[in-house]
Amino acid sequence: MDIDISDTQNDVKIDKRYIKRLVKDILLSEGEEGPVEVSIAFVENETICRLNSKYRGVETATDVLAFSMEEKGLLGDVVICPEVAMSNAAGMGHPVDEEISLLVIHGILHLLGYDHSDQTGKDAMWARQKELLKKAQDKRTGIR
Repeated sequence: MDIDISDTQNDVKIDKRYIKRLVKDILLSEGEEGPVEVSIAFVENETICRLNSKYRGVETATDVLAFSMEEKGLLGDVVICPEVAMSNAAGMGHPVDEEISLLVIHGILHLLGYDHSDQTGKDAMWARQKELLKKAQDKRTGIR
């Protein structure tokens, strides 16, 4: 697995080793065992706003975007805005590192074909996110 992490923002310190492990664990949990490339980019608010406008026609910042490559071996790119993640975390009452983990999980699930455009898809995606987040939290704290 080739997992590339880039970080061009200054709002949140990103633990790149943890993010790589998290992505690998998600991919393995979802049955992705072959050679695969994925990139995770942590960007400033202005960058994600520009991408959101260009690709979704929405003129505002968002927390996460996923760009599937739909090519064998190339899974795609996940773009995360830690500034928005900080706001989300504060609103939800949980730590920003938990929110970042959730956004990584959410983005990877999109690359793997999960979708939340209808209630059935949303229910399935949210349930899987919850399972993967719990597994990641347990692993990070040493609980098995």
